[in-house]
Amino acid sequence: MPNTIQPVAEDSTQYLFNIEGNYALERNDANCKMELTIFKNKKQLEYRLKTNTRHWQGDVEVTLNEKRDGYYITFKNIEWSEYEGGALPDENDTEDQEQVALPQEVQGVLYKNEITIQNTGNAMNYYVKFGDCDLKYIRLVKTKLL
Repeated sequence: MPNTIQPVAEDSTQYLFNIEGNYALERNDANCKMELTIFKNKKQLEYRLKTNTRHWQGDVEVTLNEKRDGYYITFKNIEWSEYEGGALPDENDTEDQEQVALPQEVQGVLYKNEITIQNTGNAMNYYVKFGDCDLKYIRLVKTKLL
């Protein structure tokens, strides 16, 4: 029997579980509303994210974690609300802490039907990713498949 090459599907990316879908906060919180949709546009994963006061959309990047049972997920084009830079400023560093640029990506952990994002840092590494959401950890649970 001759060796035949099987055609590759247009999108040959295989994930451990279905990533596409609608996600919402794990618990109802009147002060923090968050609706996330992850979908595929051509071969690229994209997102739409809506909070009480802001809307974003952009590309999604997923990377397999060390245990190979879930992913690190990165949402592009989301400017953090606050960021003061590294933990301890270098005494030789003349850059003013106020001039530190706000990061433009938000990372989290994706496992099956849940995305967890650490929203705030601490005194040593102060940041707030979503200022209109007063939660240390944001847990988004898939509500519906696409």
